[in-house]
Amino acid sequence: MTRPHGVCAAIYARTNHDQRDLSEWRRRSIHIEYCLSAAKSHGYSDTEILIYKDEGLSGIAKSAPSLEKLLEGIGNLESIYVPSLSRISRNHERLSAD
Repeated sequence: MTRPHGVCAAIYARTNHDQRDLSEWRRRSIHIEYCLSAAKSHGYSDTEILIYKDEGLSGIAKSAPSLEKLLEGIGNLESIYVPSLSRISRNHERLSAD
C-alpha cells in the first residue's frame, strides 16, 4: 500500500504506575504489541508507526504530554491505535473535547 509522504499511524499507551513496576511494564508492552499487530495488519510498516507513551500518569491527570504531542501532529495521521479508551483518559472532559 502506498501512502502520501508523511502519512502514518500512531499508537498511544499510558500507564498509571511507576514504570519500574514489572507488571505495569509488561502490561504496557502487551498494549503496544497489540496495537502494533493491529497497525501492521492494516498495512503499516514499522517505519510508518509512531509510538507515544505517557508513563506513570493517572488517567484523570489534567495533562498528558505525549498524548498532546500526538494530537498536535494529527494532520499527518491516517490511524490511531489504543488498546482502550481508558488508556487515553479517564477525564471525561478530555475524551469529549472537540
